[in-house]
Amino acid sequence: MNRAAALASHVEVHVNFYPARSVQILVLLMVLGACGTCANPGVDTAIEERAIRELEARWSQAAQARDIAAFVSFFAEDGIQLQPNRPPLIGRQAIEEATRQAMTPNVSLSFEPVEIVVSRSRDIAYDRGTYHLRIDAPAGRVEDHGSYLVVWKKVNGEWNAAVDIFNSHVPAPAR
Repeated sequence: MNRAAALASHVEVHVNFYPARSVQILVLLMVLGACGTCANPGVDTAIEERAIRELEARWSQAAQARDIAAFVSFFAEDGIQLQPNRPPLIGRQAIEEATRQAMTPNVSLSFEPVEIVVSRSRDIAYDRGTYHLRIDAPAGRVEDHGSYLVVWKKVNGEWNAAVDIFNSHVPAPAR
């Protein structure tokens, strides 16, 4: 199974929740996967991959420092964040409002990429990684870990997160 098919099967789960946006993401991932399989020895994407890896490190540092303005600045103005169990957050302002509510002093978040794939055109990429979340609540510590996928696009020569989606690896509590 190629990378595009693997990602497509992962994203397919979300189609029922956000049909229009999920189909767009699915098509984008398939195009990115196809671009990654085409041979073009004249294109070196390693520089762009390193740039995104460095951005991810700074983005995670902003989360760990609970610097909301810095955290949100990594998103494109029209960026989208797809969080579990809620409608999509569309636009930097909506993402900032949700982040402000979630990123309180008792919250610790870190993440790092596992794989970064840059298109041959070097203006769109995605990265897949893992996150770790800890919340010190009055009832005790809650820990979560899971996976994320970020689609990056270049805006005026700078990489911005166009779409960010994450999901937990921790089973939901029984009802």
